[in-house]
Amino acid sequence: MKFPYSILYAVEKDSVYLLAIMHQKRKPLYWKNRTTKNIS
Repeated sequence: MKFPYSILYAVEKDSVYLLAIMHQKRKPLYWKNRTTKNIS
């Protein structure tokens, strides 16, 4: 069974920012447009 969650994060110079932990069955692209940078 696959883990149905994805972790959205951003890496800066000395930091890692956790932006979201999202369930893939519920609006999988919801967070993509809510970030300030284009994350693929």
